[in-house]
Formats: sequence, C-alpha cells, structure tokens
Amino acid sequence: MSLDAGSYTNTGGDDAFDWSTGITGEAGGRLLAQATRQHGHTATVGYRDIGGGHRAMLLIDDRIGSKHYADIIPNSIVTRLEYGDVAFSGNGITIGIEIKKLSDAVSCMYTGRLADHQIPGLRQSYDVVYLIIEGIWRPEPESGVLQYFKGELGKWGKWLDMTTGRKRLMYNSFEQWLSTLALQGGLLVRSSPSAETTAALCTSLYAWFQRERHSSYDAMQESTGDSAVLSRPTMLRRMVALLPRVGWSRSKELALRCKGVQFIRKDGKPMATEDWFIENEIAIGTAVKIMEACDGSNA
Repeated sequence: MSLDAGSYTNTGGDDAFDWSTGITGEAGGRLLAQATRQHGHTATVGYRDIGGGHRAMLLIDDRIGSKHYADIIPNSIVTRLEYGDVAFSGNGITIGIEIKKLSDAVSCMYTGRLADHQIPGLRQSYDVVYLIIEGIWRPEPESGVLQYFKGELGKWGKWLDMTTGRKRLMYNSFEQWLSTLALQGGLLVRSSPSAETTAALCTSLYAWFQRERHSSYDAMQESTGDSAVLSRPTMLRRMVALLPRVGWSRSKELALRCKGVQFIRKDGKPMATEDWFIENEIAIGTAVKIMEACDGSNA
C-alpha cells in the first residue's frame, strides 16, 4: 500500500487502508476490494484531500445513473462498484446504497431484477443496505392508482398516472412491494424527492455511521438475506456489542464463543438466584429468568 498526493494503492486485503477513518481495518479493506475488483488484484483509486488530514468519504459508482451524484455529494470519489450506487464504511461495517428513480423501481417490481439479482449481490457485498426511491408519488384520490409528480414543487407541475406499457399500477401494490423489500429482503427503504435531497441523505447517513454511540435510541436488530429477524437479540450479544470497539456486527461471532456472563457480588462471590430479589418488584420467577439469561439459555 502506498500513498501519494493524489492516489493510494489497495491490495484488496483485509488490512487495506480504510479511507473513511484513516486507519487500517477489515471493513475498509473489504469495501475497497469490492470497489476495485474489476481492475485486478491491485488497483489505484484517487482521493480528495479536504483538509485536516481527512480524505474522501464516500465511493460513487462510475456508471451512468450514479456518477452525477459525485458532483453534489461532498468528499466523494468515483470508482466502479460491483453493486450499489454509493458505498462507505463506518465503525467496522460497510454500507451500500442503491438509488432507484421511481420509474426504475416500478420497472423492477414487474421484471424482478432487483429482487432476483441486485438484492442478493448487495446483501453479500455490504453489512447494511439502503434502497432510496427518488421521486414524489401518491395514490390518486378517487381510484387509488399510483401517481407521480412531474414538475417543480411549489412552482409548476402536475400529477400523472404511473404506467408500465398499458398497465396502471395501484398505489397499494407498490407500497406492499416496498414493505416486502424491507421486511423480507432486508433493505432499509427510504424516499427522496430529488437528486439533491438524495445527496444530502447519503451525507447524513455517512455521518450517522461514523458515530459510535446513538444514545437517543440504543436498539439492536439483525436482518438476514431472506427475512427480517424480528425477535429480540440475546442479552449476551447485546452485552458483547457494548464492549470497547466490538460493535453490533462483530458481536455476533464473539457471542457464539461465549457460554454466558457472570455477575459478581461485592464480596467477590457469583450472584445467585436469591440475590436478584427485590421485595414487591422482582420475585422468584423473574430471578430465575435473569439467571437463565446470564447462562445464555434465555434471550
């Protein structure tokens, strides 16, 4: 790996340079390897120095339909992404963003291209995947047909029926398809009225993933490739995830190596079932469940 005034070389290994944080790491290596794989084992990608020692933050796919976002997303670099339009890493995980115009999304709904090809590739390439639908839509007030807005909001424009060939699509059907992508496809679905708002959303997501703690809502959940895991993660995994520099993605593997956790009383002895009693608040049944959770036998 080498660095000069305008580029760095990535060997595609797990310890490659993490351009988003300035440190080496598995996530940065995986993302750069994925972004540059079509060039061979070694690839060179340019970056922008934005001052203060910070380098480019977001990768933008270089193909038509994606590369124009580089002009409106600050601190981005254009390269070839195997899957997705925008990608970055943060806190040890990789994030991919697929952007679809509303008309493209409707076309994918009928052809199955997104579900059959792109979603499996996205989920395999990134730890977290967003789908941003770009456009403004609504149900036609009387018929319920899906309509899109053509024009400039607040200035001029009109609502038109969304069609594919001779077919008119119902709003209800489109929204149900989006729900399927989210709950069964494992995508985080967002909407955006314009390219400029999409760029702002990507920048905001990048900033969110650089933060280690989100105290406003400390929740953890996991999605699989074909369905969402709606059950609460085990206490063991939640505790492991809070350990220094572990995080949610690494906690899955580490939790499998542990049998349970043990709480120690002030006298140095392990907490027993009766130690969890609180009069009129925690009784024997709850105390047993606490012990089972500590032993790893109860979520």
